[in-house]
Amino acid sequence: MFNIFKNAEQANKTGELTGRYLQQEQLIKLRNVPAEIDSATITEIITDKNFYHKKFNPDCKRTLHTYKEMKLHKCKVVVDNQTKLMWQKETSKMWMNYPNAEKWIGDLNEKHWAGFTDWRMPTVEEALSLLQPGIYGNRTIINFINPVFDFVTWTIWTSDLNQNDASQAFIIDYGEGSWSAHNFTSTFFVRAVRNFE
Repeated sequence: MFNIFKNAEQANKTGELTGRYLQQEQLIKLRNVPAEIDSATITEIITDKNFYHKKFNPDCKRTLHTYKEMKLHKCKVVVDNQTKLMWQKETSKMWMNYPNAEKWIGDLNEKHWAGFTDWRMPTVEEALSLLQPGIYGNRTIINFINPVFDFVTWTIWTSDLNQNDASQAFIIDYGEGSWSAHNFTSTFFVRAVRNFE
């Protein structure tokens, strides 16, 4: 239902199958269970998954994701067939601390947002997968996320905790193309995600 890539078998028959299509057809399996990690682990994730990062992997050659924007039950979502993830197109409207972020996710599920009840905060791996080389957004600043997502809110909570400080969780900043750990009392936006296969 959500396959948005060119059919590889058909492309092969017509002689159009290239490394780009092969690369897009390969699925990227990402951890979807929260974990306690540190910054060294995040650097390893970027290297192992060949994710773009302006400092640790600026020359990433991996084909950028082909996203598909959809509207389900009047809710805007973005489907990534390469990772089999469905994202909210927009983040929460308000900054919120970590406990309120968890409650906000729970409210989405209670309301069957977009028709589903398995929304959650992304892991660091999943949130990092959205990073790409910087482009100029509608506020003439560099953004490290595809323009199919909103440019208004850049920094989101993840579900991964800091193994060196149990009162902190990691955030991903798409305005700076970076990550950091912050206390649960800090306030950031939330972009919910779910697996669709």
